[in-house]
Amino acid sequence: MPILLSPLSAITIRIGRPGRAALALAIACALPSGGSAAGSSGAGDPAGGDGPSYLAGIDLELPAQEAFGGWPPPALAERSYWLPWGRVALDRAALFSRPVLLVLDVNWAHSSAVMLDQTLSDPRVLREINAGFVAVRVNADLRPDLRERYQSGSWPTIAFLLPDGRPMLSTANDRGVDLPITIGTVDPETMLFLVREGRKYWDLEAAALLRRAESWAATEGPPRPLHGFVDAGASDRLAQWLVANSDRRDGGFGAAPKHVLPRLAEYARLRAARGVDDLVAQSALTLLRLVEGPLFDHRGGGIHRVAIAPGFGEIQYEKLLSSNAALARELAIALADGAGPEPRRELAATVRFVRDVLGRAEGGFYLAQLGDPALAAGAAAGAVGAAAPPPLDPLVLAGANALAGSALLRAAAALADDEIERAGVAALDFVLREAVTADGAVRHVIAPPLANRIYLETQADVALAFVEAYEATGNRAYLTAAAAAAGYARRSLADPGSAALRDHVGEPAPLGLLANPRWPLRPNVRLARALLRLSWHGLGAEHAATARAILAQFSGDLSGFRVHAIEAALAIEEAIAEPIEIRISGPPEDSATRSLRRAAWTASAAGTVVVLTGGSDGLPLAEIGWRGRTARVGEAAALAPALRRLAAEAGR
Repeated sequence: MPILLSPLSAITIRIGRPGRAALALAIACALPSGGSAAGSSGAGDPAGGDGPSYLAGIDLELPAQEAFGGWPPPALAERSYWLPWGRVALDRAALFSRPVLLVLDVNWAHSSAVMLDQTLSDPRVLREINAGFVAVRVNADLRPDLRERYQSGSWPTIAFLLPDGRPMLSTANDRGVDLPITIGTVDPETMLFLVREGRKYWDLEAAALLRRAESWAATEGPPRPLHGFVDAGASDRLAQWLVANSDRRDGGFGAAPKHVLPRLAEYARLRAARGVDDLVAQSALTLLRLVEGPLFDHRGGGIHRVAIAPGFGEIQYEKLLSSNAALARELAIALADGAGPEPRRELAATVRFVRDVLGRAEGGFYLAQLGDPALAAGAAAGAVGAAAPPPLDPLVLAGANALAGSALLRAAAALADDEIERAGVAALDFVLREAVTADGAVRHVIAPPLANRIYLETQADVALAFVEAYEATGNRAYLTAAAAAAGYARRSLADPGSAALRDHVGEPAPLGLLANPRWPLRPNVRLARALLRLSWHGLGAEHAATARAILAQFSGDLSGFRVHAIEAALAIEEAIAEPIEIRISGPPEDSATRSLRRAAWTASAAGTVVVLTGGSDGLPLAEIGWRGRTARVGEAAALAPALRRLAAEAGR
């Protein structure tokens, strides 16, 4: 491991006592971590036995050549020195003319844990990394901007980068063109070979690699989304792809992977309201297969992350807050649409998992329960024992918590459960209190306390969750927060060349691929949905105009995004339909008022329902308005029949 103070071959240097502390400090600064090695006790007198551990056994009375002839010791050469992504790491790589080894991982993935505990802890691998690279490790959940640009589809993603943060390229691939060099899950022997070869490649081709990366990075990234029209045709083209790729046996679309498809039930429902019921049966089948099969944890509740092989094979056993919130929402909608008893049972089990397992005493929810294949296999086989449950990922993210709170409100309405409603409100209030700033910027990470960046996905998730929470509760603070979050995104993430918004607030001197823009589909359309609903609530027609402009930016061919475009098509259906307005009046805490609001929010109707808030005095009342027709009901049980009559009168 090279250090700044390398032994001199022609001059003998002896270090007297006054200079020992300075030498110890200099060596500490030269270590790859930028500080002392693990276990060091700080600067002191090495000869006195209380000095830094990295100078143990070094006699500073000897000439430097002799004293440091065998330095560094294995304890230093064979340990990890992970630096965070940033200017310090890349400057160090440039200073020492080293490539960067980027490890992009997540706390909750079993495959990441295996790589870190085994391959990336192997002393031989660490020695090679420390000798030839600057090692950078990033939690992708903290940096979605880096995940968007460097993640290769597996956890962890290990990438060879140049000292400026751009990828090291190679033509050794099936296409024979320059592509980034990335590594997935490999054993120590394979990793050792790859690291050695990567360093040799840099040493031999450094100048050429820098030139190729500059040319490649100039055109890197997805093309701008294909512009189209916000009309039924844009939605129909995606639906045609979905129908053509429907898996009639296991649900979903395509043989694999299998996972929760957020908003599919709502999309199928709105298309049916438009007179096209091509996705209703497949949506119901997909949900049924998810909860009756091995992806659902029938013992502990909640759903595992994904099955990546056909027939629900190769299950990834992590249980994410986002996946379980999405499943709770789908089940609640199925229950509201008159499904059998299974959705009620599985919905209750999913809610228990979110609330009781992922819930924090300090408020909000943890990000995930880690995957444990052995434990999950035992549970599936009906094994009974006292084994401890898998640990939790301690991250608390604002967007995931806001969407979970909204999903709990939806579940509470479907199950008529006040306790679940209180849990949803508590989660939303937690986000409102801890994450939303006065100007509408939303902190991506709530806990642990970190320096936060601003991301479109967080702004969009919180904006939509809060506008939905307003409809569910009538609490105007949620509507105000939704408008603020959406407004901040529009101001801070606008792109002069596109109606679509960029994924993050840029920096004056972005590093590596962060200089290349991204316009991600899902958060853009989610923000568009929030803007539509803000306009329906009377906060300005310009919100709807902006929403349509964003959606038009992606509407040219949604089928290219496949299942990832389901929410985009749902947003288009919402944009082209005239919403059914249900205005709820009455004392907010009156049980009859709350029952009316729940019935309105979960109503299976002939179109998009927007729940408005009326006066707080007088008797509880729901006023329904659609296409010039109106109806008034005072009891929750009468609301659904009134909606059906209104739809029949309108020719639906």
